[in-house]
Amino acid sequence: MSSHDQQQTQAWPSASKKRRLLAVYVDFLLFSAAVALVCWALGRLDPSLAVAPLWVQITTFLVVEAIVVKAVAWSPGHWSLGIYRAAVPGLGPTPVVSPNIVNAERWWTVLLGVLIALEGTKMAVRWSMWHPPVPLMGAQLEFAPSAVFSVVMGGMLCAVGLFVLRCRPKAASVGMALYAIALISGALSYELWSSWAAADVVARREYRGLPVREGEIETMRRWAPMLAVGAPALMLAWLVAAGRRFSRAA
Repeated sequence: MSSHDQQQTQAWPSASKKRRLLAVYVDFLLFSAAVALVCWALGRLDPSLAVAPLWVQITTFLVVEAIVVKAVAWSPGHWSLGIYRAAVPGLGPTPVVSPNIVNAERWWTVLLGVLIALEGTKMAVRWSMWHPPVPLMGAQLEFAPSAVFSVVMGGMLCAVGLFVLRCRPKAASVGMALYAIALISGALSYELWSSWAAADVVARREYRGLPVREGEIETMRRWAPMLAVGAPALMLAWLVAAGRRFSRAA
């Protein structure tokens, strides 16, 4: 960073503790997704390595996060939320926030970015845990195509979520395209989601070592088709509003 840039960042607003904690949460989402995929790959070689205990994940993450942020003052979460480190006179190294992002964002755009990143990480890894193969465009996928689709779509949603947090209008446009695809696929696969939901409930409870609760399958069979259409429709409308907000602020 040039001396001129350093002087500019010194005048930026300080990053609040809530903002920094949110950046850590975003980093943990990405870290836990990467760990889950690595564990799945290792589990193909040795089943005992297929699952990393949660306390191991959290401890490892906190150590890595502290080292990386202290050493290079950068992480995906900090970057997405516009947090940088500036040498403020009298205070020393201080986390500050890009005023462009502060002026463009609203609480609901921040929430949207985090939810998209969360959905992306879940989609990218749950196939390796319990999710049965998903329906797509009116067809029931086999395991391998479903896994590939989930990883690719999940990865793209993660990227969209991070760029939405940075208030990029193009990120909203890409997100709208992805959720439009999900909406069309959900509608074309409407009749398939009930059976998928029943299989998902059984697989999830088995994965967690728990019995299926009374009425749980029937409830999910009833709601899954509507959620497969309603959820992407809601996210699509939310992204339209965010895109307009970002474009006005740009």
